[in-house]
Parts: sequence; structure tokens; C-alpha cells
Amino acid sequence: MALAQPTWDMGAKITVDSATMMNKALEVIEAKWLFDLDVEQIEVVVHPQSIVHSLVEFVDGSVIAQMSPPDMKLPIQYALTWPERTAGISPRLNWTDTMTMEFHPPDFDAFPALKLGFEVAERGGTCGAVLNAANEVAVERFLAGTLSFNDIPRVSRAVLDTHEFDSQPTMATFLNIFWVAFGLTWVIIFHEFGHFAVAKLCDVQVERFSIGFGPILLRYKRGETEYALSVIPFGGYVKMLGQDDADPSQMSAEEIAEDPRSYSAKTVLQRMGIISAGVIMNVVTGLLFFASGFALGVEEPDAIIGQVEIGLPAWRAGVEVGDRFKKVNGREIEVFSDVSRAVALSSVDTIVVEGIHRDGKPFKFSIPTDGKSTRPQIGVSETVGMHLIDFGKPEIPVTIPGS
Repeated sequence: MALAQPTWDMGAKITVDSATMMNKALEVIEAKWLFDLDVEQIEVVVHPQSIVHSLVEFVDGSVIAQMSPPDMKLPIQYALTWPERTAGISPRLNWTDTMTMEFHPPDFDAFPALKLGFEVAERGGTCGAVLNAANEVAVERFLAGTLSFNDIPRVSRAVLDTHEFDSQPTMATFLNIFWVAFGLTWVIIFHEFGHFAVAKLCDVQVERFSIGFGPILLRYKRGETEYALSVIPFGGYVKMLGQDDADPSQMSAEEIAEDPRSYSAKTVLQRMGIISAGVIMNVVTGLLFFASGFALGVEEPDAIIGQVEIGLPAWRAGVEVGDRFKKVNGREIEVFSDVSRAVALSSVDTIVVEGIHRDGKPFKFSIPTDGKSTRPQIGVSETVGMHLIDFGKPEIPVTIPGS
């Protein structure tokens, strides 16, 4: 029944969204951001005839409606010709015919997805993207027969309630998510390729190599194998002849067993190799990622002093914010972690530090270590920004003893 839309002819996904009213929930979120509205300024009404698609009420109480027969060709055409309007093939309203238009308030208890839309629009942040993604997956599961219709909004709410909320996501946040997703996609590709490669090596007929789930973006067939890439690349599978003898499209169990290229006809050792190949590829991928990260290295702050703890040895010796350490006990210093290690691993009570002040003048201090803590320390820490503050008056010291 969820795919039986009375007035619109749409694809399965949008038809299900219409049945749950998730489509209107997403439109509430769109209206908030596109027109810079408060949630209190947005209302949803149920209009069975699907002729009025939007209403704008002005401050004087007058209302302008956008009306047309329920046909997706019109909005698609306008999206292609915007900002111009051109003659098209969409049907037109006949204003000489008797016409009835009904408007009803929505039932939020019957359509909890619509309530989610208002909540997400009110909260903002990452909620909109999360709701959309959760609904995509939930509808896909419903269409596959593994999730009930009423569970679509329940699953969406559960994902919303448990995700790590960010009230002000930045481009850096989305780039981090992208790179994590990109890396995870390649882990999945390598995992499934492990199954695929060993199955081919064992002369098993591979019927399909698929990455992702949801609507298929790319699909082609080469030889006996169909290759597919779907919208959400967080999953995949390799389908082999005889791997699922319950599939009615395949041969009977007896016929499969007799086919030398079926998975079930292979030896136990070969089947174990095919199944374990994915996990082995995960290990190989992990080692490759580790080696790549190790080769690229991790950016560390320079050996520039960002803070001097008042009262501790470095402060008493005259170390200032902005000083660059070049040597500690004669050992060359390149990054700040070298300073931390040299001090912590020192076996003497006094550390000799050589470096350059912010004004370019060299210095050499003999600093006694603070023996009160569990390890030697002198009371300095690294810079936490890309630039040091320019105080403007070099005659005024950065740190004032006694302050």
C-alpha cells in the first residue's frame, strides 16, 4: 500500500517518503534554510487533491498559492529552464470544470516522520543531514523487505538521537567525514576484492561484484560477472554460484553440487580461503594505511615556546614566550616533542638550553629541573596557534617576573 500513491506517479523511494510524510518533513527543513524562516513560520497542511503545492501568506493576510496538476514534468522543466518559463507538455488546470480542494491539519501521531522534520529544523546543525541519510537507508531496507513500514520513522529517530551532534558543522567537519568515508570505502573495496580474487583463483563462477547499497549509480557486465556501484558505499558483497542455494533463480542444490564451478562444489580448504580472504585483505589494508601514515608523518609544532609557567625553573631563568630552543644539553632540537623528551629523560639536575629569542638574539640558560613532580620538567609548553602574537613594543618583556 505504501507504493500506491493516489495522485502522483513517482519512483519507489519518493512514493514511500510521501506515505510516511518524510517528504514534507524534509521540505520543512528546506523551507527554514532556503527562506531564512523561523520554524514557527512554517506550517504543513494535508491537501488530498495535490493541486496546491505551496502557499505564502503575507503580513496583511493575503495568500499566494502555487498551483498545477500533480505532474513532476513541470518542476523538472522549470529546474532546467530557470529563471525562464517556457511552454511544455505538462497538463493544465481547467478552471471551467467543477473543482473541490480540501485542506486538513496533519496528524502528527499518525505521521511521526513529519514531527521529526520540525524537530530537526528547530535544532539545526548536523541533524538535517543525519535525518536524510537515516531515512535513505531505512526506506531501502523497507523496499528490500527487511524493515517494516512503521519502523522507518523509528529508525530515523534512533539514528538522530544517537549520532554525535554538532550544532555548527564547518567545512572542515564535512571534509573529515569525507576522508573517513573515503577510507572506509576503500577498506570495503579491498575486503570484497579479497573474496572476488580468491574465488576467481579457485575457478568459482562469480555472478556479481557489488560495492554499496541503495540506488545503483554504475553497472556493467564483463564476461560472466556483473559489477555494480551504489550510492552509499558502506557495504558490498560478492555473489558466487552456489553460495545461496535458497535463491530461486539458481539451479537446484543437486545441480549446483554437480557444477564444478559452483562455490559449494569446491573443497573445504578452497571455501575457507574464499571466506577468509576478505579478513586477510582487511589486515593488509590496515598495514598499508599504517605504512602510508607513517611515511607521510604527523605535523608537529616547532620548538617555539608558547607558554611559560610562572614560578617554574624556565620562568626563573628568563625563558620567554616566542623563544626557539635549538639545543638541550647539546642535543639538536627540531620540534617541541624533542624538548619534552630531552627534559623528561635528563639524568642531571641542571639542563643547559640554547636557542634564539624572538628578537633574534641568541641565549644560553642553565635551568635546574623541578624535582617535585614524577618526572623532570622546566615549565614550558608548545604554541597552540599558527602565529605568535605581535606585542608591538619589544622593550616590554613578554613575561614580567613576579606577575
